[in-house]
Amino acid sequence: MYDIRPRVFPQPPGAQAVIDNALWDIFGKHSKLPIYKLLGGRREKIKSYASTVMYETVDEYLKVIDEMKSQGFTAVKFHTWCVPSKDLELAKEARKAFPKMNFMLDAENNYDFENSLHIAKELQKLDFTWFEAPLPDYDFAGYKKLVNNTGIKIIPSGNWVVDLQRFSEAINDNVWSAARTDMAMIGGITNCKKAMDISSISGMDCEIMSWGYTLVSVANLHVMLASDNCTFYEQPLPYEMFEFGMKDVLRTNKEKNNDIESNIINTVFSAENINKQQIQNRNITIQNPDFTIAAEKTINTVVHVKNTATGKNSNGLWDLFYGGSDERTRVGTGSGVIVSSDGYIITNNHVIENASEIEITTNDNKSFNAELIGVDENSDIAVLKINGPKKFPYTRFADSDQTKIGEWVLAVGNPFNLTSTVTAGIISAKSRDLNDYDSKNQSFIQTDAAVNSGNSGGALVNINGDLIGINTAIQSTNAGFIGYSFAVPSNIARKIYEDILEYGDVQKGLLGVTGQSLNSQNAEQLEINITEGFYINDTDPSMGAHIAGIRKGDIIQKIDNVKINKFADLSGYLNSKRPGDNLNVRIFRNNKFLDVNVKLERSTYVQFYGMQLKDAGISELEELGQENGVVVVINRNGTLFRMGIRSGYILSEINNFKISNTKELKEFEKENIFQLTFVDLNGEKEKLVFD
Repeated sequence: MYDIRPRVFPQPPGAQAVIDNALWDIFGKHSKLPIYKLLGGRREKIKSYASTVMYETVDEYLKVIDEMKSQGFTAVKFHTWCVPSKDLELAKEARKAFPKMNFMLDAENNYDFENSLHIAKELQKLDFTWFEAPLPDYDFAGYKKLVNNTGIKIIPSGNWVVDLQRFSEAINDNVWSAARTDMAMIGGITNCKKAMDISSISGMDCEIMSWGYTLVSVANLHVMLASDNCTFYEQPLPYEMFEFGMKDVLRTNKEKNNDIESNIINTVFSAENINKQQIQNRNITIQNPDFTIAAEKTINTVVHVKNTATGKNSNGLWDLFYGGSDERTRVGTGSGVIVSSDGYIITNNHVIENASEIEITTNDNKSFNAELIGVDENSDIAVLKINGPKKFPYTRFADSDQTKIGEWVLAVGNPFNLTSTVTAGIISAKSRDLNDYDSKNQSFIQTDAAVNSGNSGGALVNINGDLIGINTAIQSTNAGFIGYSFAVPSNIARKIYEDILEYGDVQKGLLGVTGQSLNSQNAEQLEINITEGFYINDTDPSMGAHIAGIRKGDIIQKIDNVKINKFADLSGYLNSKRPGDNLNVRIFRNNKFLDVNVKLERSTYVQFYGMQLKDAGISELEELGQENGVVVVINRNGTLFRMGIRSGYILSEINNFKISNTKELKEFEKENIFQLTFVDLNGEKEKLVFD
């Protein structure tokens, strides 16, 4: 006998939209009226703007604008690189070439406040129609500050504020210059019309993101035609990428007045088609465990990576006496994720390490050579570039800081050379450091999705099919998957990718603090009541934390609203930031919480032998009576730690060679270390000899 009970779950907006739209479709067919008329039918047509994909160069954008102008469009919105300097260059060149065209810029929630404010003021000078999504939608304070300090229209993306209550709060508080939403994000046609009405009552426009596939566009267009406070229909380009799911596709029409308008007087859409397509949209959030959309979006963007390396095959004693050895070829495989339309790939460094040749195979069995652009060994991330056609399908980055424990995820990769394999699981933990005693400052997303040999470098995506991590490691009791897998968070991977492309190497920003994660044991020793956070043992006088007033004994609790429970939380967030970034650091001091603004400084520290080292100042050496050496900032080498090596010690010799600066450490990276000489805080030398 079975105990059968009903299971009730909250209805996420995406799932609600499917049902709601199907009901409206039934109502429309029964009434023999198009849905927009059932909703009130304020108008028969609406102006349209061309909404671009991302192109490689400014010239490509200018060609598209010229083509759109010839088709009758008077407005174009740019989806760009989301790099402020490059985006502004495009904006200036576009305005110079097309002085009478209406332009919008979509930053896709990727700017910080300082860049947003600067770009907003520049776009105002260039007479842009609006500036879209400079900040995450939920950053109400940031948006309100932008609106109050600029004259250009500032609007959100519409992806993050997905319930009417929260939406109404933002409208009432004048957070944005104009609102933005769509029916898939907010729960269907009914709620979308309510959002339009809420905005209208407050005297605010509400643009609808009709970017998406035909079914999504049609549903949104019905709401637009039933409202009078939406100024444009968004026509995604190229047309063909978004036209499926309906017998008759939706196209904008060129009227006699040379203005592009959309008209769907007699259009209705099929509930059967809606269910088949699951209201597909690149921005939709569906929290039901239906992975088909995410899999379809991702599977063609994850590639097989083949690493061919040539080395010497030793013949033992024969080579010792007579010299020479045979050349041998080693082949390794893994996965990679295409993250741009021009063929840039993120993978793991260990997948392509020592490669003499890298071959990429896409899901349609096409093979290409790839070039290594750059690596970050500390995070195990590498960036490749496919030598192939200019246009590739790619996976978009998501904000990994917004992921939650228990959230469904997919791992996509090529385990055991089985291409295009998809496995599912949940996020089991965040900010995992697999080795507390190395110097890599790891901060992994942990998941129980099955990841095996060959998955390394593949994608970990959310249920929208957006990238939240790069699969990197497994923890198992055998060679296969029985346990957990770990992924580098997308915010860290993205930052490394952008740094390598823009600067050629990774730009590391430092707070300038040393300390320890709190727990019940050390909290008792420190005579404090807090068991979560990062306790500061010392600060670097030349760094931002010290300059901002942070001192020994302070406890870091939050950075930019990200809770800091342990060191991995701190290092993980800092690894996604750059020198010059300003952070809001919440500290606990004397039973009070204090908010301090800290500017990150450029890292001059070097990772070596499980330690973080820096060049020693003249005063530091003189204080300990030394002529040479480098300073131990953090020691995460377990063996050295047990031998008593601590922060502030001077590393003066390696293998009996004197060390004067951190640059000299590179000479010993691949050498066998048999001797280290340190100088302790009292100026006493300690020589450590290893077997």
